[in-house]
Amino acid sequence: MAWLRTHTRQWYILAVLLGVIALAFFHGTAHDVLFSVAVFAFLGACIRDVGLLVRDNDVARGMIGRGADSGGFASAAFQLAGKLDAADPRWTLRRSSSPR
Repeated sequence: MAWLRTHTRQWYILAVLLGVIALAFFHGTAHDVLFSVAVFAFLGACIRDVGLLVRDNDVARGMIGRGADSGGFASAAFQLAGKLDAADPRWTLRRSSSPR
């Protein structure tokens, strides 16, 4: 049972088998339901795989925990706004006169 908690290969195989069975043997509502189950099984396996990958990696865990993509974009936008304030006096006026 511990093997199911520490590996994801079997969940990917299950998702692929469900998808193939849904596409080959079922039609209509049964096809849609079984294919949806296959997609959710695949997404669950992907999420579990990421969890297992970052479990023992402190750097990756920190990046996922703080939202590396949004934090990087926000800091870059903040730095760009500072450069715009210094470069264009109209931007400073417009920004300071806006209602809060």
